[in-house]
Amino acid sequence: MVGILNRVGMFISTTGTGSVTANTAISHKFLTPAEAGAVNGEQYFWLLEEGNDFELFIGTWTLAGTAVSRDTVLASKIGGVSGITKLTLAGNASLRSVAPAEALRSLAAGKQAVWIPASAMAARTSNGMASGTVETTTNKVMLKTLDADASTQEFAQFAITMPKSWNEGTVSFLAVWSHAATTTNFGVAWSLAGLAVSDDDALDTAFGTAVVVTDTGGTTNDLYRTAESAAVTISGSPAALDTVFFQVARVPADAADTMAVDARLHGIVLFITTDAGNDA
Repeated sequence: MVGILNRVGMFISTTGTGSVTANTAISHKFLTPAEAGAVNGEQYFWLLEEGNDFELFIGTWTLAGTAVSRDTVLASKIGGVSGITKLTLAGNASLRSVAPAEALRSLAAGKQAVWIPASAMAARTSNGMASGTVETTTNKVMLKTLDADASTQEFAQFAITMPKSWNEGTVSFLAVWSHAATTTNFGVAWSLAGLAVSDDDALDTAFGTAVVVTDTGGTTNDLYRTAESAAVTISGSPAALDTVFFQVARVPADAADTMAVDARLHGIVLFITTDAGNDA
């Protein structure tokens, strides 16, 4: 829970191991500049965080025991839902004042997408994907890919030293790929696994469990994107500024992988979650 006084001055946040819950459902809503300007200077502007949802509304607060109540509500902009009158502090959560810079950093945190092109990956020495270069026929668009076999599982790897703002949790991914001409059966399965390595850790350590995502092509030299995968758990007890090694593979043994020609990997989009707006 973060609050802003007149949009610039005072911030309030919860701290401790408890949680903050509301007595009704909350959905996304931000005040527009015009809405905020209409009441600026009259009361507090509050930004409420409930899980991944953020709500901005106007009012004042009192704390009585474990109940935090809004005394005066000038306007309520919570997804069109009115009547949220009380929050409950659970456990030993409490209210505290924080600097504006700290609050703004927390607002900038969240899910981030990182593009990893095939050209930034290294084919594994054993069972590695083949490097591929394709020029399209008419407009001469150059494609730099890693090509994965239809019958033997092949791999490529890349490494990222994660930012301090990474929450050290699970990641997810989607694969961007294409294929050459083939007549039937266009299914492909891609997997990703991760390993976090801290200072003075052994490099020769097992990756975490690979997570598979599937897709279906169909048109020669079209670009395809898979759906976002399920959560990928990274082995090695991730810590701040760890170098995380990722291994991507085609999975011909998967029942959904039916395409009889090489699948061309253009890259992956890696999704990480940050819990700060910068790495200070």
